Amino acid sequence: MIRKSDGPAVSESKTASLRSRMMGNRHVRFWRPVASARTVAEFNHFLGAKQRCWAHLVRELKALRDEHVADTTETGAWAEGILSIYAQASRARPPPEEGCTPQAIRAREERARQCEALILLLCPSVLDPRLPYATLAKRLRTHLPELFTFVREPLVDATNNAAERSLRPLVIARKVSGGTRSATGSTTRMILYSICATARIQGTDPTAICQQLLLAPPGVPSPLAVPMPTMSTSRVTLTLPEHLLSSFDP
Repeated sequence: MIRKSDGPAVSESKTASLRSRMMGNRHVRFWRPVASARTVAEFNHFLGAKQRCWAHLVRELKALRDEHVADTTETGAWAEGILSIYAQASRARPPPEEGCTPQAIRAREERARQCEALILLLCPSVLDPRLPYATLAKRLRTHLPELFTFVREPLVDATNNAAERSLRPLVIARKVSGGTRSATGSTTRMILYSICATARIQGTDPTAICQQLLLAPPGVPSPLAVPMPTMSTSRVTLTLPEHLLSSFDP
């Protein structure tokens, strides 16, 4: 919600300047944000880590596959190949219990690089622009470093579905009530909503958490603070099925 001279209002567009005002461009000491979004231009200049939403990509891939299911071209096999890579990456994703030891970081990086290598195999730099999947292949190659952040970071999701669902109650309330009448009211409402939403995700009572925060003396850590996880490592090898690889000429 953006403050205007005549009161709070909703931004009319999703621009890079709006994103910069909300998230900034630099990492801070105790917060390293990861932007999860569709392939939209306003996040291209964000300097932090990014995760492109696979839910949107999967819908595009399935639509492309179904549209060309009867074609003699390799379009359907290409789309199925990308979907197979994503499925394998999802299965190889590390559990949230894993932490940040050097061995764990190296193992996750190796898994992500294997996924990226398979994407490059199906999305070469030189591709006939007349192919039905040429545009999508170019986009996947362009955003390759942002496709498998969820493999490198155990706490990052492959999609932004959870974020969109968490915002839905606020969007509905805004449409019904028209929003708050001051910047202070908007800030207070968002803080309270964030606390309650975090408590529900962690399976605790939001009312009890708010009571603890209000009664706690200064300097006491928040009861919602999440400790740094510890982890064990495992090696996972990702492969593309032979019947899909045979459809392409490296």
